[in-house]
Amino acid sequence: MSLGIPQDFKRYFSVRGSSVIGEDESGHQPIHLRALLIGAFFSFFLSVAANYADIIIRGSYLSLHFSTTGAILLLLVLVGGLNVLFKLTAGRLLLAVALFVLAALAYVAHYAPFDGMLAYSPGVLFSSFMVGALALNAILVAMSKTLALNRSELIVVYVMLMVVSSLATSLCEALLPAISGMFYYADPTNDWART
Repeated sequence: MSLGIPQDFKRYFSVRGSSVIGEDESGHQPIHLRALLIGAFFSFFLSVAANYADIIIRGSYLSLHFSTTGAILLLLVLVGGLNVLFKLTAGRLLLAVALFVLAALAYVAHYAPFDGMLAYSPGVLFSSFMVGALALNAILVAMSKTLALNRSELIVVYVMLMVVSSLATSLCEALLPAISGMFYYADPTNDWART
């Protein structure tokens, strides 16, 4: 019995790159920390926004158990909006700073007295992230870098969002209340606290 990868699989994997069989590393796009950070914020935003839309607003579902509507929406915002801005400003410091200043002025004009601003409102979270991301991008452009994501990094962000789509509703809205519900509804007549 010979050990190893069969020839049919080797032919298939040879066009897939070095992640499987160790060949052709030049064509690969690495995954950087920026993808994980952007994915972490988008995941946090989706978990807050999905529960906010379901429980507080009682509006459309951004994620319902394993439905990934919110993940697809955020991926479209990232690919069609933010990533395009990051790629346009790559190597153009003046444009990067101008976009940041424009976004910061719009942010201040919208939330001006800052008294009634709800820190965990999805609108505040997302607009704060946009201003912060444009500021960080302007700093990175000054250092000849960019926040633009490649295809591999976009896939990582989307997978992170798909996982959070199921956790935000299935875990937070169904499982955790079911676990804690016994203690909440416990009283001396049903004696649930002791059993």
